[in-house]
Amino acid sequence: MDFTPADNSSVTLGDVPARRIREVVPATHFAPIYRSIFTLTPPGNTIIPLLRHVNCNYLSTPGVAPSLLQLKQHAQALTILIKNLTLSTIPGVIDNENSELRGIPRFNDGETYDWLNNLSQRYEGPQNEAMREHHLLPLTSLLNVLEEKDIPAHGTQPAKVEYRSICPLHRANEETLPPQGQSLPYATHQALIEHANEVLELLDHEYSSKGGLLGILPKKDEKEDRENAETTLLGQMILYIQRLVQRLHDLERQYANAMDVLASEATVPHQTLSAVGPDGRSGREVVYPQDRFVLVNAGEDLWSFLSAEFEKKERVDEKVMENYKSLGVTGEALWQERGGKEMSRGITALDVVTRYYRLRKDPLKTIFVIPAHSEHPGTKVTREIEKQPTVVSVVKPVWPPRMSSLEQKHRSDMVDLKSLRVENQMYRDRVDWNDQEKTVLNFQIETQSAEARSWKKKYEEEEAVLSLPENQRKKSLAQQRRAAEKEKEEVEALKKQLEEQKEELDRKEVERVAQEKEALRARNARDLDLQRKKEEFDRQCAIRMSQIERADRQAGSVADELTQKLEATWRKQIVEQQILNNHLREHNIQLGGEAISETAIEKGTEEGFEKVEAATRSHAKGKSRALG
Repeated sequence: MDFTPADNSSVTLGDVPARRIREVVPATHFAPIYRSIFTLTPPGNTIIPLLRHVNCNYLSTPGVAPSLLQLKQHAQALTILIKNLTLSTIPGVIDNENSELRGIPRFNDGETYDWLNNLSQRYEGPQNEAMREHHLLPLTSLLNVLEEKDIPAHGTQPAKVEYRSICPLHRANEETLPPQGQSLPYATHQALIEHANEVLELLDHEYSSKGGLLGILPKKDEKEDRENAETTLLGQMILYIQRLVQRLHDLERQYANAMDVLASEATVPHQTLSAVGPDGRSGREVVYPQDRFVLVNAGEDLWSFLSAEFEKKERVDEKVMENYKSLGVTGEALWQERGGKEMSRGITALDVVTRYYRLRKDPLKTIFVIPAHSEHPGTKVTREIEKQPTVVSVVKPVWPPRMSSLEQKHRSDMVDLKSLRVENQMYRDRVDWNDQEKTVLNFQIETQSAEARSWKKKYEEEEAVLSLPENQRKKSLAQQRRAAEKEKEEVEALKKQLEEQKEELDRKEVERVAQEKEALRARNARDLDLQRKKEEFDRQCAIRMSQIERADRQAGSVADELTQKLEATWRKQIVEQQILNNHLREHNIQLGGEAISETAIEKGTEEGFEKVEAATRSHAKGKSRALG
């Protein structure tokens, strides 16, 4: 029990020591608060700041204590994990900063084992700011993508535990999310692809009666649903696939038709290679070029084009030849009259691009020729397709920003937006309030202006009336009355001020009385507490005094009993000594040259009794002090 007097001195009688505040390892984002017998006793209670991140399921599983082997296995697994995530270039000595040896190797800052350089301080990250930034990035690839679900027992079914993959669209708690964290930490590329694949498989199964996933797109007559579907990524992809398949089908048909046409054309040389010849009468030993080359796609359009080109070239050549003839550098044999005109004889040459085809693995190796392919009207579409690339242009590939950076920027923008919205709403409310105040003030100004005009008009009328000669006395009376009213207003103001001062004094007096009552109550409570403690102290003293008296009585009884025993022993010894002396006298035996007198024996007996009593009293007093 504690007894505290008014002078702040402490008196303690039989009090129990106050319980010391027990420190705990605070909770983290990954584990709850932690306290154990190790952290309550030395040396664990001295290194609690170093154990800031020690708690995990190994230490907080109810009723299951880890062994030293399991702790080492856990620490080794974490070390191996960190080793495979980081880089280590040189070896070092563990806790090298606290070693007394000089020149021992240490781990490089920011590498795998830099947290082992000093085990007497908590690791706060690398000193290099660039490496610290990388150390603060969240490692979403280490998140456990499996969640545990406890299914309680139901009827005859026993309780069991199921494990399932966490949805990649599972959002993190915004309240506990760190600044560098991601709101969708499970949304990795692989998890999103697997999730999308599962969704597409479900849709494909549900629409299996309509042809699967490609049949999910609404028909063209369902305009509203079709437009909504085409705005989605899946709808656009399905529409693109449908159009691509349709186009591929058309191309395959055209290609098949073209192959059929070329195959029929390829049979023409077989007639020329017949044993009896093309006329069916005589064989042919010489293979003419027509037997190996087949002219294709040479219709009227090509004939018209080449004829026009030849005519253009002939007109140019004729002009040139006429020029040569006028110069006398050509012979007259090259000229002839045709249709009344003199024209030069000869050949007109025309250079055009020709394309050759041949069927793959054709045993005859027949070559098909398309003349003037570069200018052929029938091959215009093919030339345009060949000139224009399938992909016209692509965006230059760049590394996109990290999703965490975008989320941080988005999160900061959202925070700024919220604060700006609040600030904007506050300013809007303030503007509305100012507009309302302005309206009220304008109304008050108009009202007061009207009152001022009416009072001014009344004042002018009174002045006009008082300016008359018969009203001069009334005017002076009115001035005196206004002066008296002014003095009255001053007196009222002074009276009001005095009343306010009186109210303030009364209030202070009430507060003073209340404070005195509170002080008196506190003093009475303190006196009552002191009285109660004094009574308890007196009661404890009385109990101690009764204990001391009992101890004294017990000590006295023990002393008396001891005295009696000593006296009996002493008397027995004296009697034995007397018997011995008598025996010695009877045999005339002298000790020390002189006989022991009776007076000496009695004196020795009395001194022996006195010493025994003194020793008994001293023993009783010592025992009483020990009990006190």
